[in-house]
Amino acid sequence: MNGTVYREPPPVQGRGTRELRPAKTNWWLVAFGVILVLGALYVAYLVFHSNEPRQEPVVFPGTSKRSLAISSDGKLLASGALDGSLRIFSTADSRVVASTRLPTSVMAVSFGPGDTVLALAHNDPHLHIFSRDLTAHTERVVQPHPDDLAWSPTLDGAVIVSGGIDEVHPKLELFPAHPMGIAESTVQLFDLRAWSLPRSVAVSSDGSHIAIAFSTAHRNNLIFYDTKKRHIAGVFSVEGTPESIVFSHHEERLWVTSPLAETITEIAPRTTARTPYPKGASTSPPLMIAVNETARRAYTSGSLTFPEVDLDQNKILRIVELPFRSAAIALSPDGKTAYLSSDDQNRIGVVDLQNMKYLRDITWNNNPKK
Repeated sequence: MNGTVYREPPPVQGRGTRELRPAKTNWWLVAFGVILVLGALYVAYLVFHSNEPRQEPVVFPGTSKRSLAISSDGKLLASGALDGSLRIFSTADSRVVASTRLPTSVMAVSFGPGDTVLALAHNDPHLHIFSRDLTAHTERVVQPHPDDLAWSPTLDGAVIVSGGIDEVHPKLELFPAHPMGIAESTVQLFDLRAWSLPRSVAVSSDGSHIAIAFSTAHRNNLIFYDTKKRHIAGVFSVEGTPESIVFSHHEERLWVTSPLAETITEIAPRTTARTPYPKGASTSPPLMIAVNETARRAYTSGSLTFPEVDLDQNKILRIVELPFRSAAIALSPDGKTAYLSSDDQNRIGVVDLQNMKYLRDITWNNNPKK
C-alpha cells in the first residue's frame, strides 16, 4: 500500500442516479387522522353517557334574610326561597294560595300598592312585579346587583338600593306607582356617593328620609338621604356592621341590628341607646329586626331562639326555643304574631307574642288553591 490512503470516490450524479433526500411529511393527513380519532372518542362518550340522568344544579332549601313580608291587612304572607320559588300563604289557615318561580334565589320581597308583590332575585337586575295572586307578572330593569327593597305608601313608590356595576358604588332608585304604575313610571335615580356594599334600606313613615346600611364596620356605615332636597342629610356610625334597619311609624326613630357586635341600636333625634345581647348566647346573632312600637318591644331573627327585647330597659326579657335557625322575620299589623322563616328549610314558624309561645309550622307542602 506504500502508505497510500484509499478514498472511495464520490457518487457520480447523472442519468441513472438520484440524490437521497428526506421524505416530505403530509401534515394535512396527520391532522385529518387526529380529527377522526377525536371524533370517534366523542361519539363513544355520547353513546356511553346517553343513558345517564342529566345532573341538575344543586339548590339548597331555605330562605334569605329579607324574603318574608306580610300584607297591610295581615291576611297574606309572601315568602321567597333559595330555590327561586315565591309563595303567598293565608295567615288564617296557613294554606298556599298562590305560587310562582323566579329565575334565581329570592333575595327580598315586599307588598306594594294594592297588595301587589314586589321581589328581587339574586344577581338579577330586575324588579319583579306580581299581582296579589301572582298570576300577572311584569319586570322593571334596575341597577346592577340590587340588594334590598322597600315600599313607601307616603312616597307612593318602590325604593331599591343596589351595589352598582362593581357592587361598591351604591345607587338608590325610586319607582313611583303613579301615574303610570311601577312598571312604566319614570325612575328617580340617586347616587349615594359611597364606596361600600349596601345591606338594607328603610323609609321613614313621612317619606322624608331613606336610611341605607352598609357592610362595613368603619365610620359612616349608615346614611340618611333627604328625599325632598335630594341629597345626603346625615351619616351615622354603629358598632359592628349594620344588617337590618327599621323606622318607627310614629316617631323619628330608627332601630339597627349589628350581628357581629351582638347589639341593637336605637337612634332618636337627640339620643342613642344600645341593647347588648349576651355574648355567644343562643339569642345571637341578632340578624333581622321587627319592632312593636306601642309595647316598646323588639324581636330579632338569626338564632335558634327567638328573643323579646325591652327597649326601655335595654335587655332581653323572654325567649322562645325554635325548631330551626331563623332568617327573615315579619310581625302581624296588630303586633300579636311573629312569622319566622328558616335559613336552611322551606318552612315558616308562627309565634304567639303575647305568651311567647311557638304555635305551628307553615310549610311548602300545601297545594295552591285552584
